[in-house]
Amino acid sequence: MGDQATEEDARVPKLPIQGKRNILITSALPYVNNVPHLGNIIGCVLSADVFARYCRLRGYNVLYICGTDEYGTATETKAMEENCSPQQICDKYHAIHKEVYKWFNISFDEFGRTSTRQQTEVCQSIFKKLLENNWLSENSMQQLYCDACERFLADRLVEGTCPTPDCNYDSARGDQCEKCGKLLNPTELREPRCKVCHATPQIRDTDHLFLELHLLKDKLEEYINEMSVVGSWSQNAIQATYAWLKEGLRARCITRDLKWGVPVPHEKFKDKVFYVWFDAPIGYVSITSCHTPEWEKWWKNPENVELYQFMGKDNVPFHTVMFPSTLIGTGENWTLMKSISVTEYLNYEAGKFSKSKGVGVFGNDAKDTNIPAEVWRYYLLTNRPEVSDTLFAWVDLQAKLNTELLNNLGNFINRVLSFIAKPLGLGYGSIIPDTAGAESHLLTKTLAEKVTKYVQQYVEAMEKVKIKQGLRIAMSMSSEGNTYLQDSKFWKLYKEDKASCSIVVRTSAGLIYLLACLLEPFMPSVSLEVLKQLNLPPETQLSICDENGDHEKARKPWEILPAGHTIGAPNPLFKALKDEDVDFFREKFSGSQADRQRAGDALGRRYGNRQQLKQLSVRMKGLFGRLSVAVIVLLICTVSLFSSMKGNNLSVERLQHVSVDDLWGTAASGGWRPSSAPRSDWHPPSESNGILRVRCNGGLNQQRSAICNAVLAARVMNATLVLPELDANSFWHDDSGFQGIYDVEHFIKSLKYDVHIVERVPEIQKNGKTKKLKAFQLRPPRDAPISWYTTVALQKMKEHGAIYLTPFSHRLAEDIDNPEYQRLRCRVNYHALRFKPHIMQLSDSIISKLRAQGHFMAIHLRFEMDMLAFAGCIDIFTHERATHIEEVSGRKFCREGACL
Repeated sequence: MGDQATEEDARVPKLPIQGKRNILITSALPYVNNVPHLGNIIGCVLSADVFARYCRLRGYNVLYICGTDEYGTATETKAMEENCSPQQICDKYHAIHKEVYKWFNISFDEFGRTSTRQQTEVCQSIFKKLLENNWLSENSMQQLYCDACERFLADRLVEGTCPTPDCNYDSARGDQCEKCGKLLNPTELREPRCKVCHATPQIRDTDHLFLELHLLKDKLEEYINEMSVVGSWSQNAIQATYAWLKEGLRARCITRDLKWGVPVPHEKFKDKVFYVWFDAPIGYVSITSCHTPEWEKWWKNPENVELYQFMGKDNVPFHTVMFPSTLIGTGENWTLMKSISVTEYLNYEAGKFSKSKGVGVFGNDAKDTNIPAEVWRYYLLTNRPEVSDTLFAWVDLQAKLNTELLNNLGNFINRVLSFIAKPLGLGYGSIIPDTAGAESHLLTKTLAEKVTKYVQQYVEAMEKVKIKQGLRIAMSMSSEGNTYLQDSKFWKLYKEDKASCSIVVRTSAGLIYLLACLLEPFMPSVSLEVLKQLNLPPETQLSICDENGDHEKARKPWEILPAGHTIGAPNPLFKALKDEDVDFFREKFSGSQADRQRAGDALGRRYGNRQQLKQLSVRMKGLFGRLSVAVIVLLICTVSLFSSMKGNNLSVERLQHVSVDDLWGTAASGGWRPSSAPRSDWHPPSESNGILRVRCNGGLNQQRSAICNAVLAARVMNATLVLPELDANSFWHDDSGFQGIYDVEHFIKSLKYDVHIVERVPEIQKNGKTKKLKAFQLRPPRDAPISWYTTVALQKMKEHGAIYLTPFSHRLAEDIDNPEYQRLRCRVNYHALRFKPHIMQLSDSIISKLRAQGHFMAIHLRFEMDMLAFAGCIDIFTHERATHIEEVSGRKFCREGACL
């Protein structure tokens, strides 16, 4: 379809084309030691595939490269576990990876591997250039040696306790802690142990080769400073990269005491192999050389080729610091990365995906559910962890399938095509009607303007690799189509105004074609099926190419399909996922893969025999006290500040030029006025489904955010909200409560059109006695999606009459597509939550005094580690204390890219 890379196309080598945009795309090479799980798939290959398909739609010349990373200790360890050779492991899992990605419709132009002759040749060639240019050094380093195994232990063959303060994870790997993400040397681990025999290894000296990264620092920083802006690097990539630079670059070992890897072409080190961090990124180049012997036209052609790279956040420094340094060090004209797109972690239900521990849904599992690949693609992409970790939840997958795909997209397409396919007298006999006067049809003209804007926004988002935003825009077009149909009342027009009905129907059919174009990168098989139902040949060139004038099609959607065209047979695109299926899958894929195998018989007994299991799986086709402390701190700091200023004439002189009126004036708004009022149909709350209690834990900001989320949770569940409880047992040990801080009457009155709110739990009559309604206690998942509240939480509320959610800080996802839900949060935060009069009066008095002095300051309500790290307020402490604070800042925050 379009310019999609088929297996036949892949046999024809692609080369850059002069005068066209040549886009070279790589996905981080997945380790070959296991089946890829959904977190791996969305983090690398699927995200890159969406961008590659988009680029092809735009008419760009694309080469999408990926393959399995096959060298290193991960492979050796897996070979030991399965009692076979590393090569056998690579052959086995390379085939599995290839099959999984094929099922997911990943359109690689070349999917290769690193255990090849080409990898050895390219890797050794780059090494020789680095050696020739004096960027390498020899040094002795300490390494763990296992006496029982009689070998030096590579990092992946060691595990122990993470040395990072506040982490102390007891299963950290020798190269990186999976919990906190810190890169490690095996000798840094506390209580290390050999993964092969579990003995305690000893430290010994061994000679290795190092890349002198610090000597390449100036050239590397020049590249990063320019390309991070030009290439619109994702923010998490920028933060991680500059955190590494801030720590200071140091010599990095590039050799290992292993047998499985690219051999080092150096007499002294001939018994060693290259370290996987040095070897693996070079795999992009060697895999390209397997695609075409003229690979240098891609990789040594920065004037005509743009390199886009996709990966998870743990791979960032290897691609933004180490790999560019390696290429720069050769002195050759390499194509360096222009843009990098980085994802955070996709977590699974209540825990983390883990290949090593077998936790989560893996690629072959997804296939075995018989849920179509396009549904998996859609769900993963709507849940793509672009700025923070996201959560995979079966109930959320069900909600997105049944609501967004089935009821939105599927409903619009099937509704239009089914109506066209009806026989004459009831429909159009499968013939696209003529549409004279469409330009003057007001409703259609309005739709065309919106669609044109959506297409422009889609292109802008995708050019910046904002994949989730691009998908959201495309689905908004589908929602607009449904609204257009409903507003037109086409079923009445067919009887009363056939000409207008024909305009609506033909315009909607054109909009379906546009949706097939925009959604092809995300759900290619769905687009192919839509073309089939439109009776357009499979080789139809889906395109949003400027050169073809495709943007003009959006301006006149009624002209996309010609009048008189015969459509194909309409069929539903999606099938609903039922509650019992969700229950089955949640239980089936709980725990680790080993746990699942042990639980298989029990699951069989619960759901019936093996045949029944198979049938089931296929069925799916006190703030006042706190404020007092804050006020005291504020007043003391204020007095101290201005007392010290009087004694420091230089400081006062420096500030005399500041215009106080300008300083305290309102920032220019450019004519915009903030509004959190609803902008579409927003019905008042109806009869309540039950009572909702929440306990807002955390600091002041977290509690305020939790209150906003509590109101939203009550709205989506149609529940009666009891005034939120504030955690009284944290740092402040204060029990002021909601009533002691906020204006309760104003809070309830402001939100009366949004939710029912009561001050206390209602009383009930039971056995002649009056009692408070007892609430069922429930712990929400962190950053739970809306669907969790409308399914799991709502079910418990209906069963028990009341639920108590605790704790309730960060328990509702921030990234919610529905703008009305976001506006409700704003109404709570900026309108409903108003402090009590005496608190407002006191705070206004303090601010007035600050402003009267002509200067301003900002304070934190208490000294915390993060406040000290950012503020740099160390002069007021003793030398010993100040030294400790600086150590904490560097150790805890700079490594996270947080220091300024």
